[in-house]
Amino acid sequence: MCLLSHGAWQGLGEYHIPAPVADAMADTLAAGQVMDISLAINAPHGGEHIHDPCAGSGGLLRSATQHLRERGHDPADFQWSMVDIDPIAAACCAVNAMAWKLSPRVTVACADTLANPNAVADAMQEARAVFEHRDEVVGKARIIATLRQPEHLMDACPLACSVDPPPF
Repeated sequence: MCLLSHGAWQGLGEYHIPAPVADAMADTLAAGQVMDISLAINAPHGGEHIHDPCAGSGGLLRSATQHLRERGHDPADFQWSMVDIDPIAAACCAVNAMAWKLSPRVTVACADTLANPNAVADAMQEARAVFEHRDEVVGKARIIATLRQPEHLMDACPLACSVDPPPF
């Protein structure tokens, strides 16, 4: 985030949450489990979706990940999504998601969530299209490689391997 000037942060409306504040927020959400306070949340369960609509580089998600691990949960059991309007922040979030070993089910979108509340669904659809295209290209490459293999074998065969017609 140091790559952006302070003016660029203000222009994008970016306000980065310090790590201790993010940790305190994650602990506050868990307080209901620890102190028997009735909050509007339940204990996390694998398969649930954890989403940050203005993730920045993922500070709150890092705290949520740490919180889950401290309580014996595997973050890879959850679905994660994060959106940020800043392409650099979204890229940092994607790298951080890999570094934190969140899950193979992570979606990072670069969009304005106020203008496009479906940014995560759009990003997932775009990812599916990319994977389908990749699979199609890989499939065609395998067919081409299979067809070229006999051709390479024939080219490698010396002239002595050629069969002359028998003399009559």
